[in-house]
Amino acid sequence: MILTFGYICMGIDITLEDAIGDTSPLKSQSSITSVNGRAALQAIAAARMGGKVSLVGCIGNDLFAQHILDVLRKDGIQTAGIIAQDTDTGLITKITDVKGEAKTILTRGANTQSSVEQIPDLSLNERTLLLLQDEFSAAMQLPLIERAKNKGARVMICCDDGGNIGALLPHVDMIVCKGELTLTITNEHTIVIQNEAIPRGAGCFDAFCGSVAACFQAGMSMPRTLEYAHTAAQLAAQKVGAYESLPYLGHVKEALEKSA
Repeated sequence: MILTFGYICMGIDITLEDAIGDTSPLKSQSSITSVNGRAALQAIAAARMGGKVSLVGCIGNDLFAQHILDVLRKDGIQTAGIIAQDTDTGLITKITDVKGEAKTILTRGANTQSSVEQIPDLSLNERTLLLLQDEFSAAMQLPLIERAKNKGARVMICCDDGGNIGALLPHVDMIVCKGELTLTITNEHTIVIQNEAIPRGAGCFDAFCGSVAACFQAGMSMPRTLEYAHTAAQLAAQKVGAYESLPYLGHVKEALEKSA
């Protein structure tokens, strides 16, 4: 089981006809509304790559919440660990203007009420891969990692450069970093994947991380795991929208066969 804990959000991507600095009201060329939040996207990516996935976190009591649950369940993700709070669902709004300049607004919403206590000890065992991100603080996540390791689970964390989670890195089994890892790892058993070659489009990094988790959990060799993950990220770069871009295992296999 891949157990993912982190941010669950709704995402709204708006493409403007005008520049961001122009006088209001600004006109939009198009908009995309879809599930977002790094944990949610990586859970979906892992599930589409064949992984058995459970997502833990918090949503609100609004219309976005039910839509998110429906989408997650459609992708086969277990949602029993998601708690509905009496507040708004997290929201990520990205605005891109006619010049290509982008602004992202994060409304954390119900994510501020997420707790590592939502994950019971019974969910953590030698068959569990705990998939984390750097959206929550190291102080919040360290007790969960320690519990997971004591139960024999493996831990994977995905981050930008490790700067926000330095205290966690010696305790994890795998680190996936967007660029160059800025911290030194003292645990000789930790696998570090730092790759600036991952495309920078929406969903690419999450497609890569989810694919690594699914393939690693399935027992693939690391070279094969990275081959699948890079292909998934490249396929994600060809589509618009983070959720919409996440590929399925069949698409990745087909792409690998064509490139062989």
